[in-house]
Amino acid sequence: MINMNTTWKVFSTLAVASIFANLISIYIGIAWGNGGYIEKLNWSLNPIFFLVIGLLVNLTWELYLDAWNSLPTNSLLYKDGLVEKEKNSLYPLINELSKIRGYLIFISVVLGLAFTSIDAGCLWSEYGVLSSEEKCKERDFSVAFSVPTVFVEVDKVINGLFVLFVYFLQGAIIAAGFLVFFQVLVNGFVFWRFEKTKLATSKGYNLRLNHKDPLGEFGLSEINRALNTVYVVIAIGMVIPVLSAAFQENEQPDLGQLLIRTLVPFLLLVPLIIPLIDRYFRIKEASIRVSVSEDKEDAKLFKEQKLWPFEGTQIGYIGKVAAIIAFAEYLYIFTGDLAKLVESVKSII
Repeated sequence: MINMNTTWKVFSTLAVASIFANLISIYIGIAWGNGGYIEKLNWSLNPIFFLVIGLLVNLTWELYLDAWNSLPTNSLLYKDGLVEKEKNSLYPLINELSKIRGYLIFISVVLGLAFTSIDAGCLWSEYGVLSSEEKCKERDFSVAFSVPTVFVEVDKVINGLFVLFVYFLQGAIIAAGFLVFFQVLVNGFVFWRFEKTKLATSKGYNLRLNHKDPLGEFGLSEINRALNTVYVVIAIGMVIPVLSAAFQENEQPDLGQLLIRTLVPFLLLVPLIIPLIDRYFRIKEASIRVSVSEDKEDAKLFKEQKLWPFEGTQIGYIGKVAAIIAFAEYLYIFTGDLAKLVESVKSII
């Protein structure tokens, strides 16, 4: 099991490494100019990005664990037809999820390194690693040695080592993004298919929505809190690809931008779609139970429950606003139209 303190140590270390990258760029003379490292906020703001993405990695795991632990407390977990209130009843499942997380981290790191290697593209030939004649159209800090009129007396080897270092940091950010996606996907999928898990089949467990929940959230308040908080942090974290798009000098998006345009929609939609599909079927089951009971009070309480995780609470409203902002940010990434981004945000304020 990966300790949360370990997570923070990793991302704080990466943030410090990013600060060193900023300082090194100044020292070797590629911080400012036409396309200087410090001038490109999608690179120089990496220290902040690592803290934000670290928070998102932490929350998309810790809050979902809290949600799993809340199931017995909120009368959602049943064993052989009776409410199971033993607080530690789902510990074996949580332990298995923690083991799975180790594999998710490994897969995310591999994908992060792979995608950043692909994103480097023309730089491989610029530094002679590949024999291709392809040259980078964007003559910025990454090839400062070849632009002496802008960056004076930059050594090619030092320039190359610096680029290798900052692209490694970029790969770490990409890996963290994949990890966030996988953590949300796995937790959502396991909740959806809970009755098929080894623990549920061996113990006779099943989940039933609590139609008497006084909060009006079918007993899913902790899961809703997780979803809403995730969207708040995603909206903040989306500043990274927004800045990347804003500092894209070529009219045609590079491979990195194309990857962002393809992958970000999954990050935005998966946290919501899987829970809503699951709730749709579970609410049908709860509706049948209420109809069979023919209890008017039960029917009244059932109608007061909410399917949508963005309803009824302050964090729900904040989560809804954050989700809309995140989708507006993606609209900007996809179209490059700042006016549309501002218009979309203004419409919800």
